[in-house]
Amino acid sequence: MDINILELLEQNNHHNEEISVTDDLINHLNFESLKFLVKINETLKEKLPEEINEDFLLLNHLIKINKYIKEIYETNITMKNKEIKFDIKEIENLKNLNELIKKLFDLTINSIDNIQKNKQIENMIILEKIKILNNTLFQENYMNTINGKISVLLGCNFINILSNFEKIYKNLEKMIAIFKRVKVNLKNKSSELRDDYDVLVVTHNKHKNSLDINSNTRNHLSLDSGSLKDVNTNDKINKSIY
Repeated sequence: MDINILELLEQNNHHNEEISVTDDLINHLNFESLKFLVKINETLKEKLPEEINEDFLLLNHLIKINKYIKEIYETNITMKNKEIKFDIKEIENLKNLNELIKKLFDLTINSIDNIQKNKQIENMIILEKIKILNNTLFQENYMNTINGKISVLLGCNFINILSNFEKIYKNLEKMIAIFKRVKVNLKNKSSELRDDYDVLVVTHNKHKNSLDINSNTRNHLSLDSGSLKDVNTNDKINKSIY
């Protein structure tokens, strides 16, 4: 998005090659990611349907964002062919909107890496700023067009870009909503695991013994031999009373 917006504002053809190479790479990564998710889905089948579904949704939003960035590039090509350029004020407004969306991108990526530390309040503040600025620029452009301060062609192209910016931030907003759901699910699952590993009480040779289950090694007391056997930490040990 950065290089596409830079090329749009500078209109000097300095970034065309980088845009083409990056676009090819993104298409490749999208394809490989989809292939990977399909393979996981086939392997796990019904074990993690909710988590896999969330991953498909996230990838879908990323693919859509890339589509809207391409549409900005196509608008840029149209403007170059018709020799239409933004004035200083319009360039400054687009830069400001772009900077806010970049911040939202960063927060979204941070949500991917640190779901438990997702800055939800900061997300909401930046989203609100983006919406206000986007609406303000739309209204200003509309008034400038109908009052003859800018050409209809320039006004239409500016609206196209604002529309694509809006689609981008709305998809980022949906991605952040997915991370919120994931956060809640992780919290609930963590609570369930704490309950399951809390206490294991067994009876052996008519004596009741309590066995602590620590977070590093899970042990199981065999009722047949009385021996301790290591159990994989990921195995689920239900609370039992014999």
